[in-house]
Amino acid sequence: MLTINNFTNNLKGLATINSHTIFGIACSGGLDSIVLAHIMLAAGANIKLLHCNFKLRAASNNDEQFVKHFAAIHNIGIEVAIFDTANYAATNKLSTQEAARKLRYDWFLKILKAENADKVYLCTAHHKDDNVETLLFNFLRGAGIKNMQGIPENYVLNGIPIIRPMLPFAKNDILIYAQENKLNWVEDESNNSTKYDRNFLRINILPKIYERNINAKDQILGNVQRFRQYENANNYHAAHVAKLILFNKIGKQVLINQQALPIKKIQQLGLNYCFACIEVLGFTNAQLPEIDKLFTSTNGKYLKAANNNYAFYKYNNWLLYKPFAINSQTIATHLIINKNDTNINAAALNLGINIITKDTAIVNNNKNEAFLNADLITWPLILRPCKEGDYFYPLGMQKKKKLSRFFIDEKIPVNKRNAILVLETDNKIIWVVGMRINDKFKITNATKQVLHLRVV
Repeated sequence: MLTINNFTNNLKGLATINSHTIFGIACSGGLDSIVLAHIMLAAGANIKLLHCNFKLRAASNNDEQFVKHFAAIHNIGIEVAIFDTANYAATNKLSTQEAARKLRYDWFLKILKAENADKVYLCTAHHKDDNVETLLFNFLRGAGIKNMQGIPENYVLNGIPIIRPMLPFAKNDILIYAQENKLNWVEDESNNSTKYDRNFLRINILPKIYERNINAKDQILGNVQRFRQYENANNYHAAHVAKLILFNKIGKQVLINQQALPIKKIQQLGLNYCFACIEVLGFTNAQLPEIDKLFTSTNGKYLKAANNNYAFYKYNNWLLYKPFAINSQTIATHLIINKNDTNINAAALNLGINIITKDTAIVNNNKNEAFLNADLITWPLILRPCKEGDYFYPLGMQKKKKLSRFFIDEKIPVNKRNAILVLETDNKIIWVVGMRINDKFKITNATKQVLHLRVV
């Protein structure tokens, strides 16, 4: 049952209630948010209503006026935002629901951060029935353990605590409270449309489950604690595996903003055993076969994580975990060049790339240009800083030479050597950029195609 006393007791477990604390109430004007605002006032909280007019329904303006009237008769502060949600969704290629969520939460946080208070909270009116719907909805979508823990009662978003003090109470408890206190509210007709999957679940499926099992609601929510225990165990395992397979170095080369995973170690442990750690990196169980294929692919092949922000890149016996960018991937100290790339920008370097026939190649002595035997090139190429132990065959020499020795011979100051880049194919340096190509990749009489590189 929802009473002022048991609500207040729950609220005190989530927040500090005093005159120096402001609670922003996300208030649509519907039953749940109106009851939340009313009972927060009764609990002695200092509240402000935050209403969003998304301009998506004919009744949107009427809802706005209703919330303003509710605020006026209860002497509550209010802020209102009007959004062109449809245009924002189209511009940003989001669904209407995603656009509305982003708009309202960005605005909520902006308003609360501007408040002159010792403490601010954002309160939403989610309740027990919402929690059940979310659990089953996520289950039907094939969500992992992380998303099978229901709606959190409290969390922090960009520095603002978000609390849901009505989460322990059922929808019927909220309705009874509204009726007993003679509250009015507005109805969102879209909540009754079963074209939305969540509404279909709430309207057509859950009532039949509750009719058959009156304890189903609490039994479903009982899984939340079990899933949390499973996730804790999974996180413990993921942390253990991370120590075995996540490295910030390849040999003596320190990696910046990326990590390296040893392929042979993962194969030894088993890809499924390592999945707990790989999942944390944003990859899904369905991607395991693709990751397995990546182990034996050529250098530069990659697989995007499910979130599209990061990817695994094959590099020798390693998978490099790096931010993902389309075409050439400028990732910390490495840049991957594909055969169809014509221009690369990396830091201060602008590199033109062209494959031409031998007959059209006009070879010159400009150190900022390289003419290489394209017939011997394996794609993709890797552009990277030089590292300890690097060697190549300088043009005109039949014996290999370490770069450290080459730099001494070329009288390159020690403090400038780390800034020198090398271009490699299949683990072989073909060009010390701006200095010398590898003799093994020079143009010969048998050459048919030429790789022309030019620093511009």
